[in-house]
Amino acid sequence: MKLDELDRKILMILQREARLSFRKIAEQIGITTATVSERVRRLEERGILKGYTAILDHAVLGVNTMISLVEVGSDHDPRRVASKIGELHEVCCIYQVTGDFDLVVKSRCFGRGEECATYLGKLNQVEGVSRVKSHMVLRILKEDMIIALDRE
Repeated sequence: MKLDELDRKILMILQREARLSFRKIAEQIGITTATVSERVRRLEERGILKGYTAILDHAVLGVNTMISLVEVGSDHDPRRVASKIGELHEVCCIYQVTGDFDLVVKSRCFGRGEECATYLGKLNQVEGVSRVKSHMVLRILKEDMIIALDRE
């Protein structure tokens, strides 16, 4: 979807600091607050701007990240299996991929022991899952959700 320069500037600012007021965004770009408000409303309506969130420090909270490679049985639809996996409260991201596995599942659980083991047991029991290969993330070296719209 094509964005004009003004939309890209607004989105870049919101990605870095979603708590900024429309007035502050307008001052940074050199436009009116009403223009920012209208542009943001349109970006939300078009589904480009999906929401606003707080970013938590997982390490401080004692939350561990797991990456699981999931093979779906040949008689199952990967999208339906992904939908069932997505019902597990530990799961935060699911990607359908190419290669030896069908899905990459990113999940989070507290502690390294029983809760993570319980989650893996539930993941393996999802109907349509034929094989799971899971990895505990030791250290997050880069995790950035910002899309570089200024390079378009």
